Amino acid sequence: MGFRITRMLEIKDGTLSVGGHELFRDLSFCTADSGLTAITGPCGCGKTSLIRAFLGFLPLASGYVSVDCEAILPRTAALFRADMLYVPQDIRLCVRSFAEIFEALSELRANADITYARKKLFYEWKRLALDTALYDKPLEEIGESALRRMMISVAGVVNRKNILLDEPFAGHDREIQSVVMSYLRTLASSGHTVLLATGDTALAGMCDKTIEMGI
Repeated sequence: MGFRITRMLEIKDGTLSVGGHELFRDLSFCTADSGLTAITGPCGCGKTSLIRAFLGFLPLASGYVSVDCEAILPRTAALFRADMLYVPQDIRLCVRSFAEIFEALSELRANADITYARKKLFYEWKRLALDTALYDKPLEEIGESALRRMMISVAGVVNRKNILLDEPFAGHDREIQSVVMSYLRTLASSGHTVLLATGDTALAGMCDKTIEMGI
């Protein structure tokens, strides 16, 4: 009988202050096993800051964050980020096209067969209801919903085990939100740890584990 590796992100007794304002105190939770974990709460409660703490960008005042029981420290944070994919809330980027983003990824620079990589990407795009013509289209001509899905699709191509998403459902209509939710469930069931922040409590409630902040 084989053993399945369980990956998790955890915060233990975490307290975080930004600009002298305490966002949360003594917060503890770990992500759902093979499922989706949602952080939810009103604007300004610290959802984005918590995601950034897991990325090692914001140090906690007390407590710790960890990946697979290994604490994320200032000297090791960059190593942990190498196994993470982060899609921020603000997805507008200073590049001409998505092709530039995708082909600049380290995994693809080492892979001479970019045609195969694009084939994998376009498979993910089909699952996310995206048109392949968007690949070379100028980013300023692409709407928020499509661009956000394009960024999320990278998780299905690159080998990053921990997926952190800030407002992944923003900008979509309800039909596309369902498509995105289904896609994230597929990522989780395939061995990725998926942690997302959303202000939409209804969508957060559809996840396997919900962490409510600011209450």
